[in-house]
Amino acid sequence: MLVHPAGFEPTLPDGRGPEAQRTPSPAGQTGMRRPGGERPPGAEGIDSRSHARYSVHVNMISCRHGWLKRSREGVYPEMALLAESPVPLHYQLRELLREQIASGEWRPGDQIPTIRELCELYGVSRTTVVQALGALAQEGLLIRRQGKGIFVAQPKIEHGPVRLLSFTEEISRRGQTTSNRTLALAEAPATAEVAARLNLSPGDPVVVLERLRLVDGEPMGVQKAYLPTRLFPGLATVGEPIESLYRLLQDRYGVIPTRAIETYEPIRLDRPMATLLGVRPGAPGFSVERITRDQHGRLIEYVLSVLRGDRYRVVLELER
Repeated sequence: MLVHPAGFEPTLPDGRGPEAQRTPSPAGQTGMRRPGGERPPGAEGIDSRSHARYSVHVNMISCRHGWLKRSREGVYPEMALLAESPVPLHYQLRELLREQIASGEWRPGDQIPTIRELCELYGVSRTTVVQALGALAQEGLLIRRQGKGIFVAQPKIEHGPVRLLSFTEEISRRGQTTSNRTLALAEAPATAEVAARLNLSPGDPVVVLERLRLVDGEPMGVQKAYLPTRLFPGLATVGEPIESLYRLLQDRYGVIPTRAIETYEPIRLDRPMATLLGVRPGAPGFSVERITRDQHGRLIEYVLSVLRGDRYRVVLELER
């Protein structure tokens, strides 16, 4: 049994209808055939019990090649779901919706059809739609906005084993725009923790720079950097906004950040941090610690960052 959207009749790319997609086999089997009666490679021996499994494979391939028939609005993926397939309906629906995102039909920030509309479009239950949407949300592809609906999420920023980059450099390489809001810029005595990280004595003066980092105008993280005042005199009184700290250190002090160690820890965002980042309290995030050395091997920076977990992921490349 095929579950089609209301009024939908599946077609092949050349416009032929269902009669060209399926023909009875001489042995009375219901198998997939090409137009003209030739069975596709690997389809020999497919009977009615295995037909559904093969059919969903064909439909998924067709979807990836753009064999979609759209609605009047041009936004709905009108592909058939196979009710008799061993593949659960919620999984089939999830893959069809995923294809809409991967193909660019649904772009980041677009609002997708409501749960009710998807139920009516595919003739499936609310539970099926909720399962499909929930799985895509867990993958970070969709995001629910209270009182507004479900939207395609912005793509996550990948951070992997690349050369040492500042936040500004990292985001700019991806063709996105960064901006900052300075939350604090002052000189303060080093705490025991900060002193240990920078090989200082507790109480030694350090510059504290805390900024809200934004990507394309959307809050992405909060970074709090500690730098030895003796290496960077006057940094705490810089008048202009600091867009790229690493560029400023090089241009003004001749210091080039060369090596760093970063540590990532998954966390749940507390209410103050969640408010700053524009997400709900308890949302997932990363707590990141970076200790940086310059071209002379000196410890020049200790940074504590909190990043949104729904917009950031870490990619590791392992070799042996």
